[in-house]
Amino acid sequence: MKNGLYLVGLIVLIILVVLLNQPQTKPAAVAVNTVQPEVLVPMALQRNSVKQQKQALETSSLKDTEVDRIALIWSDGRLQLVPEILFYFEYFLNLRGEKPDEEISRIAISDFYQHYSQPIAKVLEDLFLRYCEYRKALADKMSDADTLLQVDESTLPELEAEVQIRFFSRYEIDALFIAQLMIFNTPTKAAAQFKKYLLYQQRLEEDADSAEAAATEIFGEAAAQRLQQLQQSENEWLARLADYRLQRDAIWVNDGLDDYAKDEAKQLLLQRLFTPHEILRVQVLERHQRLP
Repeated sequence: MKNGLYLVGLIVLIILVVLLNQPQTKPAAVAVNTVQPEVLVPMALQRNSVKQQKQALETSSLKDTEVDRIALIWSDGRLQLVPEILFYFEYFLNLRGEKPDEEISRIAISDFYQHYSQPIAKVLEDLFLRYCEYRKALADKMSDADTLLQVDESTLPELEAEVQIRFFSRYEIDALFIAQLMIFNTPTKAAAQFKKYLLYQQRLEEDADSAEAAATEIFGEAAAQRLQQLQQSENEWLARLADYRLQRDAIWVNDGLDDYAKDEAKQLLLQRLFTPHEILRVQVLERHQRLP
């Protein structure tokens, strides 16, 4: 009898040990630890930047325009690239000269996460940042005097391809840039708009004083009026920047002020000439040594 009880107790003890040593799964906790942090980033970005994005666009030449977004497909574990993505990027890059580069990137990336799923938005963000770097590198290449003399309509694609391979894979180049060249041979709405923009830039390079006439001819009277207002604001902005730089430089060479007093005087100067939002723009320009 004792042996029987002992055997039963031993069996119960073994069962308890097995149960206690089994791993306890917590699906909710795993989901929070592995998925939640990745989801929170874009959601927070959307909440914080939707209003800022709208305000930024309302105070730019893109006011009253619609973003020509496109349907994108996630298949076989990656985004299926289409050349219209570049036209989408160029919509935001039209703000160059009006907004700091950092603000333009924030506006574009915010739009990605607002209107596309997280995997697609992440790919768009990475592509957009590389596309911006590519455009800068291409502009630097074009600014070289020797290169500029050798480039014409027939040799430009070769120069672009030379720079593209520094920033994009073969698949990305074929799906975006090569396919884009084919689109220009079969005009679409996005391509037509982009061609208008390129034509407008060419007209400005030929005769900067014809900006209003060129805008009226290419985009219409309403756009020309907005452009004129924007140009007036830009001229006033450049004048204040020039005034700031002149007075700031005078502060730096003032031997009667120590470093602390110079910094204090500079901050007072910024507050007198600019709004808090404009001060951020000025600081970005100073960091990149792009004050006029």
